[in-house]
Amino acid sequence: MKLVLIAGIGLLAVAQARAASPFDSLAVGRSAPVVGCADFSGNWKGTCQVEGVTSPDEQTALQDGCRALQVKNLYVPLGGSYSLIATFAPKEDGAVPYVNNSSTSQWDSSRQVIQFNETVNNRNIGGLSGDKPTILTGEMKKVDGKLLLEVSNGGKTVIACEYEKQ
Repeated sequence: MKLVLIAGIGLLAVAQARAASPFDSLAVGRSAPVVGCADFSGNWKGTCQVEGVTSPDEQTALQDGCRALQVKNLYVPLGGSYSLIATFAPKEDGAVPYVNNSSTSQWDSSRQVIQFNETVNNRNIGGLSGDKPTILTGEMKKVDGKLLLEVSNGGKTVIACEYEKQ
């Protein structure tokens, strides 16, 4: 199973008048200027090693300044929390698989590294499942022009990706 993980973080609450969202510029497919933090926007091509298996991977990232990041269909607000709940078609045994993930992300003190934590809960509704929540930690950064993503579970690296900008 390939995990492409960029931690997600919750949207800002909106009162009566509509406030500017971190995703306004991303919703129209453009990046806002990035000043004062690392710029991860662009087309990236490289490889990911997931639990020892290496495969090619490509990512397109849009960034809304230092507030939010979009990678593929995942919108990541930077500096908060985000939850994702999804259900899928029933299995042959009638169990309905679902995912309930919670994530947090933040910049490091230099604003050059995105740090994240994610709790992954995969269960089957109506069926027995021995799955326990998985706690993932990681970071995304640029080193010598390359985009690096590392995800760990219990101190062991489970995902390591390296991309070059195209």
